[in-house]
Amino acid sequence: ALEAHLIEEVPGGEKLRFVHALVRETLYRELLPPFRQRWHRRVGEVLEETARPNTEEVAHHFRQAADPRAKRWLIRAGLRAEGAYAWMTAVERFEAALDFLGEDEGDGREKGWLLFRIGVLLRYSDTGRSISYLDHAEKTANAVDDRMLAVNSLFTRGFVRCMSGDMRP
Repeated sequence: ALEAHLIEEVPGGEKLRFVHALVRETLYRELLPPFRQRWHRRVGEVLEETARPNTEEVAHHFRQAADPRAKRWLIRAGLRAEGAYAWMTAVERFEAALDFLGEDEGDGREKGWLLFRIGVLLRYSDTGRSISYLDHAEKTANAVDDRMLAVNSLFTRGFVRCMSGDMRP
């Protein structure tokens, strides 16, 4: 690849990079999905073991690998984005994490709290979606008998409705 000028050394000699993004994309697309997933899983595992792993990168690679560890890293990335006031990025990460949750009761509680968190994050930017997520969070809370989540969802949904001028319901 070096001789064909598809990749080049980064100054310092410790890393390599593609000379053009199209070269990288073409080679990536040519990989069969199982190989792609295996590579993403391996990259995620290597990144996960670094001293200070980048949550976004680890989450991305485990997500591309369809690895169940993606859930934990997507939630961590979402919390980090939320802490940096990147609320829409946080919403995207939490929504992606929902795809990795199973049907058991523990996952039901976690799902409910993720739905609630998404509803809260959307309260100012998209009240309709916020209310929908809060409705879903309350239903999930009732299904897993999480009274704290049910009450929080009900109260927050009322708050969002009041703030948007839709007080009748």
